[in-house]
Amino acid sequence: MIYKRGKTYHYDFGVNGERYRGSLETPDHRAAKDKEKDLVRLAKEGKLATKAIPHARLPFNDAVEKYLDERAVTFSRGRQEYISRDTVRQERAYFKALSEKLGAKKLKQIRATARQASKHLQA
Repeated sequence: MIYKRGKTYHYDFGVNGERYRGSLETPDHRAAKDKEKDLVRLAKEGKLATKAIPHARLPFNDAVEKYLDERAVTFSRGRQEYISRDTVRQERAYFKALSEKLGAKKLKQIRATARQASKHLQA
């Protein structure tokens, strides 16, 4: 889909569950349609980068490890924000139960609602 903002056309489309959007940098409708076709083709070929959050593509287990490692570093550096070792241990135990059910799923595939989260844990 293309749309006009001010004098410039922009694109907004999805391919394989990824959202792509940005400026087509042209005020001409026909040129904008052509550029959008090219971008869709590149996206289908996997040659177009999205502006998605990098963590969203990580599997749950990897994201948890990265988060816990960052928390441990914060503790070891002795920043003003104090994080108890017990807190890190508790978080690790909490995430262990979730990891058994959600481990291979990418973060962007996990829904935030409580009902859907409970379905993941019960399955």
